[in-house]
Amino acid sequence: MTALFLTIFNMQFRFNYNKVIYYFQKFPVLGKHIPDSLYKGTQAKKSLSILLLVFTVLQNLIKKILFFSFLFMLSHAILSVTDRTSLTQPTIFISLLLFNVLISGTASKTLFINTASQQDLVAIKLFRIPPKAYYLAQFMFEYIQYIVFNSLVGGVFFYLQDIPVWYAPLLFICVAGIRLFSQATAIQFYRWGLNPKKEFWTWVMILASVISWSVSVVIIHFDLYLPVTLIPSVWFILFSTLLFVLGVLGWKHGNVLNPIAYQALSFETLKTHMNAVETINATGVTLEETDYKGIRNKEALESKVGIDYLNAHFFERTRHHLKKHIRRRFLFTFFGVLALLILYVVVGESIPDSQTFLYGMSFISFIASQYFYYGEEFSKFCFYNLDRKLMKYRFYRNPDIVMASIKIRFIKALKLNTPVLLVLMSATTLLFVLSETIALWALLLTLGFQVLLMVFFSLNYLILYYLLQPYTESMKTKSPVYTTINSVFLILFFVVIYSDVALLPVIVPILALFMMIYLPIGLLAVYKLAPTQFKLRL
Repeated sequence: MTALFLTIFNMQFRFNYNKVIYYFQKFPVLGKHIPDSLYKGTQAKKSLSILLLVFTVLQNLIKKILFFSFLFMLSHAILSVTDRTSLTQPTIFISLLLFNVLISGTASKTLFINTASQQDLVAIKLFRIPPKAYYLAQFMFEYIQYIVFNSLVGGVFFYLQDIPVWYAPLLFICVAGIRLFSQATAIQFYRWGLNPKKEFWTWVMILASVISWSVSVVIIHFDLYLPVTLIPSVWFILFSTLLFVLGVLGWKHGNVLNPIAYQALSFETLKTHMNAVETINATGVTLEETDYKGIRNKEALESKVGIDYLNAHFFERTRHHLKKHIRRRFLFTFFGVLALLILYVVVGESIPDSQTFLYGMSFISFIASQYFYYGEEFSKFCFYNLDRKLMKYRFYRNPDIVMASIKIRFIKALKLNTPVLLVLMSATTLLFVLSETIALWALLLTLGFQVLLMVFFSLNYLILYYLLQPYTESMKTKSPVYTTINSVFLILFFVVIYSDVALLPVIVPILALFMMIYLPIGLLAVYKLAPTQFKLRL
């Protein structure tokens, strides 16, 4: 088993090492000086092994910190908008955590044969490692990491909330036992042909996620203390131990995994998956023949020239596709807001003060802005259907042409996102009317913040698109800088929104000022750098 562990570790290391060299070669200027000979360099591999090991540890820690931070901040947000004295943040936190890792997390890990995994294919088909031994070693390696990192990070968050620290390792050891049993029984799904590509299992995972969050909401709403008492209970420990033993026995005496894995893993399935990924990357931006419509006002269109005519003609012909996307986002936002308003009326809990109102609506507005405004998808749509065929020409990267184009598209994005903004502003105003504890300044500050969020999410992705142009012709994102900047903005907004409630009347204007400074600077950078950066990535 030790030799097998070392083989798998070396294989993972070599895959990661080659990825690092590959991505470094894609960097502007620097990439030209990185030779292909590094792929077989032994000295460089030894030098990078420690760095990659450290990177793997940091990556696991960051993932766990983000996960627990999200649950911690969400429990804090739930507690801040309710006036129930019986509820405590540790109770809410444990409820969200327990059912998420037990139901949703277990469902996502159950089907373990990834037919698109190049590493699994190489290990089983080329290195001839028996699938049963290979997957068992993978599980042991994965669960050791799972228990260690979750126990470390979870223990810190437990300690911060006065929850016994030993609850963390106990919980994740029990969950690991339950997951091992689910994976041992999942072989039957492969025998029935239900592999991870099928829509059936996708819907199972979605259903598991909905169930886990719904159970958490019910537990929290009815002030049930089941999650807090369940973790240290003898019955929970015995139940998870029994499943662990059954899982081990299933792995030891089961003989169906080897033929199933050999049949599921093939170079043909990997190639099919790669083709499917390219199709998925372009999902939502490709146009069908029925999406193109005729020109309605030819006289007004023919009065335009140059880049104005090109964009106007493009948006006029594709108006049906754009309206379809906006209608879908509008309906999602409308029914989501309507559900929250109905829940507010049914529960009957009044909003305590203006600061709580500002806190809750800022959080809701940010989430809605992130998922329902037509920002990044709008840039992808323009790239895939227009820009990728023209950006090879020098005139299309001219600074004046770029600035004129970004102005046209910014105005178009504002028009497309206005319906969603009106829904949010209407809901905010209605909530203000229904409540008697909210001051007018809180309403005006919230409405102003919502407008700025719409402007920011409409323009920010256009700036990053013209400044970095992260897409390949098959719609893969090949710019680490683009991904990093978007992640930083996401984290920044969450940190600000989850700040002390009393500071929000000051923090929201500061955040608005930051956006008003950032956007002009971003436009200036686009004007200066677009001629060299706005090009098709390979």
